[in-house]
Amino acid sequence: MKFKGGMYGLPIGFFIYGLVGNEDGIKKSGVTFDDSKWNWEQFITTAKLFLRLLEY
Repeated sequence: MKFKGGMYGLPIGFFIYGLVGNEDGIKKSGVTFDDSKWNWEQFITTAKLFLRLLEY
């Protein structure tokens, strides 16, 4: 959009990538992982394990 000789624009969106977790809960579960080498399949498998542990 031009206004008074200047070119202006607005972003159509923005994204924040990140996950938040309960570090104490993860430690208590006994599940260990190296998050620097994770892929999505490992993330999903670990998340399902946490859900099973929460059921009991």
